[in-house]
Amino acid sequence: MKKLKVLFTVLCVACATTVWGEGYSTGTIPSGWSTSGGNITMSNIQWAYSSSTYIGLNSSKIQIGSSKKPQTSDWTIQTPISNFGQSIKVTAISITAYTTATTATYDISVNGSSVKSGSLTTSSTSYSVSNLAATSGDIVITLKGSSSSKAMYLSNITVTYESSGSTETAPSITQHPKSATYDQGATPAKLTITASGNPTPTYQWYSNTSNNNSNGTEISGATEASYTPSTATAGTFYYYCVATNSQGSASSNVATITVNTVTTYTVQWMVGGAEYIAGNPTTSVASGSKVTTLPTAPADNSLSCAEKFMGWSAQNIGATPQIDAPADLFTTADASPAITENTTFYAVFAKPQQNNK
Repeated sequence: MKKLKVLFTVLCVACATTVWGEGYSTGTIPSGWSTSGGNITMSNIQWAYSSSTYIGLNSSKIQIGSSKKPQTSDWTIQTPISNFGQSIKVTAISITAYTTATTATYDISVNGSSVKSGSLTTSSTSYSVSNLAATSGDIVITLKGSSSSKAMYLSNITVTYESSGSTETAPSITQHPKSATYDQGATPAKLTITASGNPTPTYQWYSNTSNNNSNGTEISGATEASYTPSTATAGTFYYYCVATNSQGSASSNVATITVNTVTTYTVQWMVGGAEYIAGNPTTSVASGSKVTTLPTAPADNSLSCAEKFMGWSAQNIGATPQIDAPADLFTTADASPAITENTTFYAVFAKPQQNNK
C-alpha cells in the first residue's frame, strides 16, 4: 500500500511582505491547509502582534513569544482532514518544535482526542505519533507556554496519509432493487443492486413477510448483486439485499414483488377416442397462454389403412374424413392457439387417396 509523505515547512515567502504592527487580531496560524501535487501549503495566513502575544518569523521557524512580547497561553494550528483531499486516511503526524522555557508543552489531537502530548525540550526535537487511521475530523496542534520571558519555536509539520485508492470504506447502496407486479407464472426481471465500498462488498439477499429490510430470512445461494424472484405462487413478497465488507454493511430498500392469480384451464389430448398422455404433454395453461409441450406424435398407421399423423386440432373430425385439413391444425407448441377455456385437442390423421380404375 503506497503512502504519500508530505512535508509542510511553516515558512512562506509571501510572509515577507507582512506588515507588523498594532491592530492584528490573534488567530489560528494558518487557518487552513490545502494539498496540491503532493505538497501542503498554507492559506489564509494570519500573523498576530498584540499586547499579550508575539508571533513572527525567526529564520526558518515560527516564533511564539519573546522577551518583547511573551507567550503564556495556548497557540494552535488546526485544519480539517478533508482539506488534504477526498477519502484519505491520515496514518501519522509529527512536529518539530522546541522552547527556551523549561515548562512549555505540546499536544497533537485528531477529531477532538489527544494522540500525542508532552513537554517541549530546549533543543529542536521531533514529536511523532503513528498507527493512526483518521479519516475525518480536525488535526489540531497546540503549543502552550508558561513563561513571561521565554519563547517557543515550530519549524515543521509532517503529515503521512494514504491516497483515496487505498482507503477502506463501508458499503453504500447506489442503486436499489425495484418493485414490480407479475401474473402468476410469468417470467420476472432480476432484482439488482449496486453498492460502492472498499474492499468490494459481498451480497446476501433476504425475503421477508413484511415491508422492512431487517430480520428477514436469508435466501440460500442468493449471494450475487442480482436475484430472480419466483412467480410460481400468487401473493405479495418482500426482498432486500445486504452489502458487506470489512468496514461494515448496508441494507438496500425493500423491493415489493406482487404476483397476481391467473385463471388456468385444462388441456386434454385425444387420439382415436382415447386420452393420450405420451410424452407428458401440457395439461394446465394460464388464461391467454399457449401450451408449452405437445404429446409425443402418435405413430402413423395407429388406426388403420396406413393413416399418417398430420397434427393437432380443436376440431374432432372423428371417423368422417374431411377433404380439407382443419384450419387450426398445428404441429409445434409455438403454433398452438392461446387457451381461453377448457380445451380438447384431437390428433388429425390423413390417409392416401386411392385411384380407382
